[in-house]
Amino acid sequence: MAVNGPDQALNAKPTRQSLADSIYEILLNQLIEGAIQAGSSINIDSMSRDLAVSPTPIREALARLEATGLVQREALRGYRAAPSSPPNSFGN
Repeated sequence: MAVNGPDQALNAKPTRQSLADSIYEILLNQLIEGAIQAGSSINIDSMSRDLAVSPTPIREALARLEATGLVQREALRGYRAAPSSPPNSFGN
């Protein structure tokens, strides 16, 4: 992709996602849709085999998801999907 000026550089859009970004999207959808249940343990090695990728992009995606609060990292235990909130916990 040729960029001829500063305005074009700001408007340039990447055409490919990194593998970690793709895995992030997959895991995010699984968490939202309930395929990964709230409070359940997330096994990186198992997920790596299921998605046919190395553990590294899965770890990167989980670190991003941890920043959103959708997963929690437990020392010496790994990652766990965040527990769901009770329906009435936000007011009433």
